Amino acid sequence: MNRRKAQITIAALASGWAGPLTAADPPPLLIVAGRIRRTNDAEGKTFRFSEAEFLGLPQASLTTATVWTPRSRFDGPRLMDVLKHVDAQGDQVYLRALNDYTISIPWSDMERYGVILAHSRNGARMAASTYGPLWLMYPRDQYPDELSGPVAATKYIWQVQVIEVR
Repeated sequence: MNRRKAQITIAALASGWAGPLTAADPPPLLIVAGRIRRTNDAEGKTFRFSEAEFLGLPQASLTTATVWTPRSRFDGPRLMDVLKHVDAQGDQVYLRALNDYTISIPWSDMERYGVILAHSRNGARMAASTYGPLWLMYPRDQYPDELSGPVAATKYIWQVQVIEVR
């Protein structure tokens, strides 16, 4: 197996991709499952965002610091727009990272804070080694009393690969 195909295979396995693996058909950037009405997989159970489709969603920016980064500009679609795209019908959202770390986000957080699923920091796409490819980002600087501290820090999940709507 050549190096490029091996990289694609590893990325596909890490993301939960179950389809055929070819260099022309990379694994999805994000998989959304659960209580959704719009799907695009053969079984009708998930929506698998290609990078192009994800980047085609309405984009938002927020500038904030995190526990791990200095004040930076983060770009990506609002999580609410990602869920609208798949016609999500739940009241709880679970995000899972590449390392299986999972958090639950209430719908009220999306409405109150306008959280985004950031793909870029300061104009540069984030890789897995730099908290990417997707990082759930809250506007911490705008709500320092609510979004600072160890409990709030657990919400900033990086390396997001799967969202499950319940």
